Amino acid sequence: MATTYNFTNGSIAGHKKQHATTPRGFEPFMLRNVVDTQYQNIANDSSIGQVLNIPAGVIVMGCWINIITVDAGGGTVSLGVTGVDATKWGSGIALTPVGAKEVTGGPSFNPLYFSSADTIDILEDAAAAITTAKFEVIAWCVKSSSTIDAE
Repeated sequence: MATTYNFTNGSIAGHKKQHATTPRGFEPFMLRNVVDTQYQNIANDSSIGQVLNIPAGVIVMGCWINIITVDAGGGTVSLGVTGVDATKWGSGIALTPVGAKEVTGGPSFNPLYFSSADTIDILEDAAAAITTAKFEVIAWCVKSSSTIDAE
């Protein structure tokens, strides 16, 4: 049975809370979170890991994973938004090449508007349990508004 793990709020013992970033005006900003599976393994059962909190009214222009420590078991993930598009920024992303910044299976520049607050998630692709991986998920964002008069 798939489990949902929250890597954003400090509920996993030893895992730091996601650093909060407050958008200023309509300037681009980055959101990032380091996920360390030594504190919480991700089961080999299509489990979901919530990795970035995205506020309402934000366009995520692109998203990618930077591998810091490889996963010994050869786990793979999808990167997206569960219930919207679980593979928006890639599927079958191997957690093995250190320093890999490219997303396999999908474009890292692929905008998505968040009309309400949600999370960017990783979905374990049922290749293997993820037990030793450490990686950061980075999203390039722009605050948006439907009430701005462009003239």
